[in-house]
Amino acid sequence: MCTSSVCNHTPKPFALHKSSSVEEYLEKNKQWSQSITNETPNLFSDYNSKGQQPHTLFIGCGDSRYNESIFNVKPGEIFGLQTVGNNLNLNDETIISTLEFTVLVLGIEKIAIVGHTDCGAVNACFDDSVYETLPKNLKNYLKPVYENIKKIKDVHKDDIPPIDKKQLSLENVKEQAKKLLSVDFIKEKFENNTLQILPMIYNVENGLVETIDL
Repeated sequence: MCTSSVCNHTPKPFALHKSSSVEEYLEKNKQWSQSITNETPNLFSDYNSKGQQPHTLFIGCGDSRYNESIFNVKPGEIFGLQTVGNNLNLNDETIISTLEFTVLVLGIEKIAIVGHTDCGAVNACFDDSVYETLPKNLKNYLKPVYENIKKIKDVHKDDIPPIDKKQLSLENVKEQAKKLLSVDFIKEKFENNTLQILPMIYNVENGLVETIDL
C-alpha cells in the first residue's frame, strides 16, 4: 500500500524531468508552439513578431509552481519578474531597471505583486529552529531576503490569533507593495490613477488567486 500523498508509481503530470534530453525540450517547445497556433493562429505572426505591448507587470516568487500563466494569458500580455520570496531589493539594478522599463517605456497599467502559499522562504522564516539552521554561506545573497521576511514575522509576534504561514506570505506581499510605492515614478502614476498595484496571493493547493487589501 502506498503511504505517501503521491504514490511513487503514479505517473507525474509533467512534460519534462531531470533526465530529459535537449531534443525532448525542443520537442515540447514544438508542441507548445503548435497548441498556441491552433488556438490563436495569428498570435505569433501578427502580434508577437511585431513587438510587445504588455498591459501588466507580474512580480512573483521564483517558485516553479506558478507564474503569469495563472491568469490564462497569451504570450505578449504580461511582463514577468520573479525573485526568491517575491522580494524587491530596490538597490538591485535588475529589479529597478525592470520597473523603469515596464512603467516608463512600455507603459504598463497594472503591477500584480503575487505571493503564494507554501513559500520556501516564508516557511524557513516562520520556524525559528529552521531559520537558525540555515547554511552559513547564505549570508551574502539569500540570507538578507530571509531576514526581511523574519522582520515581518517579528512585527506580528504578539498577534492574536498567532500569525500563520499563509498570513506571513500575505504580509510579505504587502511589504513588497509598499516598496513599489516608494519608487517616485510608480508613486506618481499610482496617485494619478494611471497605474494600479494589485497585491495577490496564489494558492498552490488549488491554483486559485486571492486579492489582498493594502
